[in-house]
Amino acid sequence: MFAQFRSFAKLFAKGQTVSVPLYMTLLNLNDDATVALREIRSAIRGSPHLQDEVIALFENPNWRPQLVGGVALLLGAATPTTLDALWRAVDAGSWASPQLVGVASTVDTQFVSHAMERIIARCPIVAERLDRMPWPERHSAAGPESIIQHSAKLFAALVGVVELSQERPDWLTQELAKSDAQALLATDQGGSRSLAPKWRSAWSKLQG
Repeated sequence: MFAQFRSFAKLFAKGQTVSVPLYMTLLNLNDDATVALREIRSAIRGSPHLQDEVIALFENPNWRPQLVGGVALLLGAATPTTLDALWRAVDAGSWASPQLVGVASTVDTQFVSHAMERIIARCPIVAERLDRMPWPERHSAAGPESIIQHSAKLFAALVGVVELSQERPDWLTQELAKSDAQALLATDQGGSRSLAPKWRSAWSKLQG
């Protein structure tokens, strides 16, 4: 699993003071996440081919490397190429899409336009990779959601972050008034509309 991103291998093992694999602490950015952040900073400094490794994290269909890649972007590994890789992971149906949306909203200066494009299109998922995976492998890599549920999860996460602005954009108000948008929001069972903003807020607090 680690061959293409060896510099980040420690994130998939337990830390000396953490009882779970370090990537798990990134899901909610609890106090233990500081250990994972230290390891990611070390990986960024030590990687011989940082951009290639970060892209490999996102190209892995498993949400765990994708989440590590997202935090690596927050810690200095963001480039136009790695941002493109993040959006591809999101569009392919990542179980960690709320967290990755939180990342994108922080590091992508074109976030609102990218979000608007997807919200208006109702977040279609590029599902070829998931469709090819045997169910047990897919369940582990991307969770139990169906393709439409992945769309709903991403849609809700994007809506939740875009509407954080002081005044909700007119285009978003217009889209959310439509029945298919409401149906998609109702399909999301994971609370992604609030989870993505909460994750971004937790990141801000960690940065002091």
